[in-house]
Amino acid sequence: MISRIVSFFTTGHERSVKAKQHIVLSFLTRAVAMAIGLYLVPLTLRTVTNTEYGIWLTVASFLSWFSFFDIGLGNGLRNKLAEALAGNDQQRAREYISTTYAVLTAIALLLTVLFGMVYRYIPWREVFNAPAEVASDLTILVPAVFLLFMVQFVLQLIITVLLADQRPAITNLISLGGTVLTLGGVWAIQQLHQGSVLTLGVVFMLSPVIVLWCTHLYQYRTTYRNIAPAWRYVRTHLAASLTSIGGQF
Repeated sequence: MISRIVSFFTTGHERSVKAKQHIVLSFLTRAVAMAIGLYLVPLTLRTVTNTEYGIWLTVASFLSWFSFFDIGLGNGLRNKLAEALAGNDQQRAREYISTTYAVLTAIALLLTVLFGMVYRYIPWREVFNAPAEVASDLTILVPAVFLLFMVQFVLQLIITVLLADQRPAITNLISLGGTVLTLGGVWAIQQLHQGSVLTLGVVFMLSPVIVLWCTHLYQYRTTYRNIAPAWRYVRTHLAASLTSIGGQF
């Protein structure tokens, strides 16, 4: 019985074997992530007040709107990159990756500049219907988490690269790593009695950024060294094809 199971996951076409192995690993990592997530909620509620937790959830929802500014580049890259990798065309794969990183970086910088121009004129306490005692925290929290989100906005492209290469289990490990780091951060601020909407927001946003950055350094220096993004491989004419496919999604 065991030998049949091992044979099922080790024999067949290389891409099929990879897919089967990653499906099983994805189930395992998702199960662990769900268990940690279930524990993280009550731990967070013991660290900050219900009001502060509610404010953070509202801020996080506000930030999620900016994910639509990738104008479909993520989905476009996933399809184009999968074609290039299947054809073993590393040159074209590198051009697609480099171009997508360049365009998303430009979008992130533009949004950051625009946000910086209007930030001070927006009454954030009224926007989030927050009590007066957290007004000072919101003044620091909103720009801090916005900048972290913009960094994550670009770094999360490594997940698209992994999915195009049929390695979804690694993306789940990245998510799990961010969840574990968040759990550790929330536990730390609870032990230090530093719980606030500011510290909570920074922990929740900084944790995935750290994991994504470490993943970048490792993947682009090892597995994807030959297709790592570089400015000299940016091809502006490829942006149209990337956005046309992604825009349809």
